[in-house]
Amino acid sequence: LVKVLVGYVVVFFTPLKSAKNFTRTFIMKFPTATILLIFTYGVGLFGSEDQGWEDSPGNKILDGTSMADYLDQNNDTGLFVEFFLPWCGHSRRLRSEFRRAAAILGGSPMFARVDCSTADGANICQQNEITYHPTLLFFQRGQAYEYLHRATADEMVKYCRRMMDQDVKSVDKIIQLVDMLEKEQVVVAAFLQDAQEIGEHFLVTARNLKDQLTFITITNPAIHNILGISSLPSYIILRQQQDAVTWQADESVEPESLIMKFGLWVSDWAVPLVEPLTQDNYYAKLGSGIPALILYRDDSTLSDMHQVALYKTAAYFKEKLNVATLDGIRYQQLALKMGIPPRTVPALVFVDVKNESHYVYPSSQTLREDLIFDFVQKVFAHEVSPTLRSAEAPMHDEGPVYTLVAKEFRGRVMDPGKDVLVNFRTRWCGFCNLLEPTYRSLAVSMAHVDTLVLYEFDVSNNDPEPYLNLTSYPTITLFSAHNKTALTYMGDRSVSAMTEFLQKHVSIKIESLPDGHLVSGEHAERVRSAIDLMKNSISPILHQSSSS
Repeated sequence: LVKVLVGYVVVFFTPLKSAKNFTRTFIMKFPTATILLIFTYGVGLFGSEDQGWEDSPGNKILDGTSMADYLDQNNDTGLFVEFFLPWCGHSRRLRSEFRRAAAILGGSPMFARVDCSTADGANICQQNEITYHPTLLFFQRGQAYEYLHRATADEMVKYCRRMMDQDVKSVDKIIQLVDMLEKEQVVVAAFLQDAQEIGEHFLVTARNLKDQLTFITITNPAIHNILGISSLPSYIILRQQQDAVTWQADESVEPESLIMKFGLWVSDWAVPLVEPLTQDNYYAKLGSGIPALILYRDDSTLSDMHQVALYKTAAYFKEKLNVATLDGIRYQQLALKMGIPPRTVPALVFVDVKNESHYVYPSSQTLREDLIFDFVQKVFAHEVSPTLRSAEAPMHDEGPVYTLVAKEFRGRVMDPGKDVLVNFRTRWCGFCNLLEPTYRSLAVSMAHVDTLVLYEFDVSNNDPEPYLNLTSYPTITLFSAHNKTALTYMGDRSVSAMTEFLQKHVSIKIESLPDGHLVSGEHAERVRSAIDLMKNSISPILHQSSSS
């Protein structure tokens, strides 16, 4: 700001003969001054968005040499690195949260960044197999852990504190174990007589999977007795609302093979009932054809409570339903498209992947364990209607093409006294825009067919009925008066071709009058009768005129 002000003073500083010359000088020199300042201070004004942040926490840019130094210096406490591209929108959105998390933690662990657009940064990205941006990796004791949680400062802080904690925690109270299992959903426990007898396979696996799972040791005999553990040591995966799984040791296996087998066993069985939806598990959760129950949540304690309330439903419908959480703040636009009212996170939605429909949990009901279970049961029993986004119907709609919105679809389309033609379109579709004048001309030509109504349905802000299975736009569909089964028009997109289609398939006949105008069959009879009456009344007059 100081540079700009000084620049303008310098450019405008001219010995003025009189005050009235100032206006003329300003008008003449303002454009020149502006262009000059852009070239002079362009880098300072419009350069790197990181200018002025070089020394702030979480903004150290690493090259090949400094990366190696930082890894060595922070081997024990950890190094949290953001791999980014300067022009990437997702990288830009993450930046402020990353800086805030770094400021909260105050240098432990160390936060740094790698610019993958530079030659040096690209080499580091290649060495670490970075394939998308931004990617966050936590480096500790020679291992790299990918951050797959919500992109918020609070979640990053929670993750870093977890990574700096011990690989294996000691639990000596039953209440501590209960609270931990409720929070983590899955706990890998070593029940031991003495902490020193813990196996190497357990320690190595705990170190490899510490970013995903909680590993604990329990040496308290009272807890052993409460849980009925008699054989020590025992390695057991405790799972919320699921049966525990016990490791069957094989003494004949070599130590290295034992470590690998134990790690695979833990990975296979230590799967939580409710997981965050990430890029890695998206297709497993939503691409398998199995319905999904998704909790749009934030970082609040209320969201944590609602997540716990999902466990019973997730366990009961384990083979029929995938249950996951999603960042409701970051993906609020997706939540709105699902029909979730604005500013109602946490919120729950049942997604029927196979039938391309979804059901929003009523916002008027509390997200309680029994109510959630009841809601899912009703959806499976088809006792709940799908949630459809709907725009508001226009106050005044004069036609000839009328606007149809989702909330009024069934009432208008299923009218047994009308043949209904609907053009399903989107605002952003070029082909839809090309069809619009033709469709309007068709509507004008049908203006006197009072048994036919032509609608436009904008799927940009309205959800069509799932049973229609619409896959491309524009799609023109006829719902005839006596048979409301959807009939899709597949012909040429011309007025004449669409007119022929309507005349062939509508329930209430469309006829052409002598002057070429189209009307309904009933209307045509009335018009023909009126024409005959007029002809009969005119004929005698014409006959008298010709006789005279």
